Amino acid sequence: MAGCVIQCSNTYGGDDGKAIVSPLEYETIGLLGSNLGIADLDTVARLNWEVSDLGLDTIDMGAALGVAAEAGLMEFGDGQRGLQLLAEIRKGTPLGRILGHGAAMAGRVLGVLRVPVVKGQAMSAYEPRAIKGTGTTYVTSPQGADHTAGNTVRAKVDHLDAKANIATSRGAQINMAGFDTVGACIFAGFGFMVKPEVIPDLLNARYGWQVGADILQVLGKETLTLEREFNSGRVHSGRRPDSRVHADRAAAAHNSVYDAASRTWTVSSMVEVTVSVICHTTLRDAPPTGSLRRLDVTLPPGAPWPTCSTASCCRIATMPFSL
Repeated sequence: MAGCVIQCSNTYGGDDGKAIVSPLEYETIGLLGSNLGIADLDTVARLNWEVSDLGLDTIDMGAALGVAAEAGLMEFGDGQRGLQLLAEIRKGTPLGRILGHGAAMAGRVLGVLRVPVVKGQAMSAYEPRAIKGTGTTYVTSPQGADHTAGNTVRAKVDHLDAKANIATSRGAQINMAGFDTVGACIFAGFGFMVKPEVIPDLLNARYGWQVGADILQVLGKETLTLEREFNSGRVHSGRRPDSRVHADRAAAAHNSVYDAASRTWTVSSMVEVTVSVICHTTLRDAPPTGSLRRLDVTLPPGAPWPTCSTASCCRIATMPFSL
C-alpha cells in the first residue's frame, strides 16, 4: 500500500516455483487452514487466491466454509471441496450466494446454531476462549468480532481469567479507536504505545493545537460513543446487532470456554439495554435436547447483569463498563 511505512508482504510459491498467491497471512492461514482442518499450505494458498479474486474476506469465507462443514456440505480437512464451494460463489448459484454472504448468513440459512460471528462479523484467528480479553472486545466492540478493535494478546495478564481482562479490553478498545481516529494503523500503534507522549507532540506540531497527554483516550472514547450511538439507531430500527458468543464447547488446549458473559456485571449507567438469553430447553430433568429458546429481558440503567444456571447458554452482551 502506498504510504505504508512497513511495506510488509510475501509471495507464496508452489512446488513448481510459480507464485500461487501474494500475500499469505496469519488470519488467512488460521481461518482457511486450521479452522477447516487443512494442513497443506499449498491448498490454503489456492483457497486464499480464489477468495481474494472474488473480492471477499478470507476471515469471513474461512468461517463460512466452516459453517458449511458443520452443515455437512464438506468434510473438515477437504480442501478440494472447499475450492468447489468457492466455485459455487463464482458461478452465482443459490448455494454460492448463501456462502458468499458470509458466515452469519450461511448459519441462518443452513440452520447451524454454532456460528463464530459477533454482530455479523466472523471471528479472527485470535481465540476468545483462550484470550478472553480479546473475547470481551468481540462481544462489546461496536464492530463485533474485530480483533483490530482491541486485541489484548500482548497484555501481561492471565488471559484465561475473564474478569481480570475486562479493564484490559476496555483500554485496548479506547486506544485503538484513538489510533483509528488519527489515521495510525494497528502496527504503527504498537510503536506509538512504547512512547505515547509522542502522539500529542505530533498533533500539536502539525495543527498548532494544545492537546493534553490523554488526547488518544479522549478521541477513542468519543469515537466509541459515536459508534455505539450508531448501533443504537440500528436497534431502534429493528436491526439489532447480535453480540452472542457460544460458551458450551471448550477449547481443547486449555479446556476453557469464553465465560466473561456469565459474570455478574452492572449494566452501564449510560443506557437501557435488552438482553437476549438463549438456553437449551430441557424436558423434565433430562439432559439438554438441543432445541433452543430465547428470552428477551429489558434492563434499566444500573441493573445487575442476568445470570443463568444452564452451563450451555449464551447471551447478548453489552459493554460491562462505562466509557
